[in-house]
Amino acid sequence: EGALDACERNVLGRSGLAASGLALTLTWGTICSGSEVMLLVLRAISAAYRDAGVELAFQHCFSCESDPQKRQWIDSLFRELGVEGGCIFQRAEHMGSSRALCYKHGGFCPVPCVDLLVTGASCKGFSRANKKQPRVLVGPKSLGGSAQTLWGVLAYLKAHVVSLCLFENVDALDESSGDEHHSYLQIVRNYF
Repeated sequence: EGALDACERNVLGRSGLAASGLALTLTWGTICSGSEVMLLVLRAISAAYRDAGVELAFQHCFSCESDPQKRQWIDSLFRELGVEGGCIFQRAEHMGSSRALCYKHGGFCPVPCVDLLVTGASCKGFSRANKKQPRVLVGPKSLGGSAQTLWGVLAYLKAHVVSLCLFENVDALDESSGDEHHSYLQIVRNYF
């Protein structure tokens, strides 16, 4: 028996969570994730846990997307898949506030804390293939969608309680910011 099999048996099996009858709901939100594929990933995770005898659900609290067409896509996707509740905020840079403008509700709504925050950046901004923007982050006033998104995410993380933050599509975050002594990741760390 492999270590992974033993872990699965002990954590999810008869002696683990499944035996406890635990039902767990985690809240989640996204900032600039684009097409909201995370919804499908979380549904697959829930199904896998359910198959193992553990009820794990994910409750959507908010999405944040600056592109009007993507906001419409998110809204129609969630309606089609029966995702209820949750806001669709319009500006990443406002997510550090207690309230932000919500597309779905047509006004300002409270910005909630979540258990899981999934965030991304423009594919171009932190891509290793993009050599035209060598300095995405140089400070809180950095220009461009990727910089504004990242500073908004950092403001959200500083102002709200989040158990886990997953940065997607930022493979060059650990590369130099243009300053030979600081990577983008070091700038993020220094923010806190």
